[in-house]
Amino acid sequence: MSTITKGSFVQFHFDLFTEDGSLVASTKDSAPLAYVHGVMETDPPALGEKLEGKSSDFQGSITLSPDEAYGERIISYEDSMRHVPLEDLLANFPEGMTVEKGAMFQSEFSDDTGKKGQIWSTIMDIQGDQALIYFGHPLAGQTVRFEVEIIEIREATEEDVRQLYAMYNIE
Repeated sequence: MSTITKGSFVQFHFDLFTEDGSLVASTKDSAPLAYVHGVMETDPPALGEKLEGKSSDFQGSITLSPDEAYGERIISYEDSMRHVPLEDLLANFPEGMTVEKGAMFQSEFSDDTGKKGQIWSTIMDIQGDQALIYFGHPLAGQTVRFEVEIIEIREATEEDVRQLYAMYNIE
């Protein structure tokens, strides 16, 4: 029986639940998530950290606190929403993505001190020529639970890494 260690090629299915028990994401009806442990990160990275040492027959829960998952909510949900002209959004939207309700992307920002960075952003609604954008990860501030079923663990090959980097658009 294999266990997950650095350099392991890992495939697993998961269901992601919020703290109120709502299912927000699942791979059960699609291909399992694949990554090379210690070479690539999972989303969130702490999920991969908690998978370390798990065996090929692992089926179970992994709970992540807000600081392990998607961070603390810095400002209120309502205060982090803004209307953005679609024209401005389209000019800066990631290539290959569709501007539609529910689309998540990273936005650049600068704070009052001039510090620059990126923040997860979600299109909450499109109203005429405006998009309502939530600036922050929708799961920020929440404890989340992953129900995980490991499908495969084996030693990764260079070809695995190349294929996964191409699939996930990692350079």
